[in-house]
Amino acid sequence: MHQILKLSDRSSKSIALGLTPLRDATRNKGCECFMPRRKRTFACGHKGYGRKCHRCEQERMAQEKVEREISQKKQKKQEWEATFCDDLIDLKGLPDYVVVKARSIIAGLTDNKSYREYGGKRLRHNRFIVSIPVTRNYRMICEDYGSYVVPQKVMSHEDYNVCKPGS
Repeated sequence: MHQILKLSDRSSKSIALGLTPLRDATRNKGCECFMPRRKRTFACGHKGYGRKCHRCEQERMAQEKVEREISQKKQKKQEWEATFCDDLIDLKGLPDYVVVKARSIIAGLTDNKSYREYGGKRLRHNRFIVSIPVTRNYRMICEDYGSYVVPQKVMSHEDYNVCKPGS
């Protein structure tokens, strides 16, 4: 049980009697003085306890996290844009899902699959041009050379309807 001692008698009597001080000595870094903790003003202007400003530390960590996410996003975008140089036709400016589907169709056509497996049809006004639906709103225009089909471009359904003669 704690006993209250006078300040002058505390150190000598507490050691002799085996008493513990009112506060834990480890919390006060080894000293048995009972002065209240004081806030200090950091170089940034904030006030608090400790050796560093925890508010500024949290803001710095949050800023580093945002910068990391931005750099990862930029890297992913650069990797995505680097894949366009390997395409047979220009697919830039199209939505991502259209690009992925168009690439799968192009890969199938290069493996000598028939354009009819993808729902492709010949145009009425020019039977050497094949239209393959990529999605509901996009079409791939290909040119038929007899034994193989060469993709020419991917366009929206609106542009496709405008370029057809007779419509």
